[in-house]
Amino acid sequence: MIDRDMSQAQVLERQTPFIDRAELWSGASDATKPSVGGFIGERLWNTLEATVITSPPESGRAPRAVLSIPWYEGDSRQACALLSHTAGQGTIEVWHVDPDHEELRLSSGYFGKWEDFRRLTALTRFTVGAGLPGRVWQSECPVLLEDLGESKAFLRADAAQSLGLQCGLGLPVRYASGLGVVVLLSSRSSPVGRSLDLWQLTESAEIDHLQGLTFDTSAREHACSLSVAQELAKEAASQFRPAVLSPDLASRKAPFLRFGFAWPSRTKHGTIHIATVVG
Repeated sequence: MIDRDMSQAQVLERQTPFIDRAELWSGASDATKPSVGGFIGERLWNTLEATVITSPPESGRAPRAVLSIPWYEGDSRQACALLSHTAGQGTIEVWHVDPDHEELRLSSGYFGKWEDFRRLTALTRFTVGAGLPGRVWQSECPVLLEDLGESKAFLRADAAQSLGLQCGLGLPVRYASGLGVVVLLSSRSSPVGRSLDLWQLTESAEIDHLQGLTFDTSAREHACSLSVAQELAKEAASQFRPAVLSPDLASRKAPFLRFGFAWPSRTKHGTIHIATVVG
């Protein structure tokens, strides 16, 4: 169920951010290439599906993990990339539909040092409506779950509780072959961002706030983060494509923010939902 009361959003101490950069690339030949170079950049540039690419800790300044989410519009392709340079505690998961069994299976992911949780996740399957990935698959819109360790909707709740995983955000990804799901799991010590929010575009072209979770330590910072998230949601909804935080928007609204992105989706009934993460 979507919680429409922002007063229910938990305010937690923000420590090491799990995601620290968001980029948007175009597939055009003259477009700016990803900021990450070498093997990671080349592979991300050529991938056609959502994927997570990791690099070993000894790789220097290269990000520990990069998530690339493609966006198709006619014959063109964009990619929204989320980069993590820290050794923070959280996971990035990409789930693809296995058409032979009508279930979601893990395609790629980043789990840091949580090898047992990675093995558990790799063995887990989700049918339509089951767990966080299954709920995204069923609704075709973003889903935000709080208190994973206590949630009956999160099938790996016991493991989440032991690891201190706090919340999960699921995003739908559309391909020509069907639907995929991206899941970001955030721990108490390494939140995905300062603010995670879900929005909906109304018939009057207004943006309604549906649900939010904040890790900001002050009401003022949260108000600034939420204002930026709303602008990103409006941009993503109006153009119906992903949006990322620009230096101009950050300087006007919240210069303390390092990144922000908005991911729109449209349900079978035509309703537009947007997920935003700023940090």
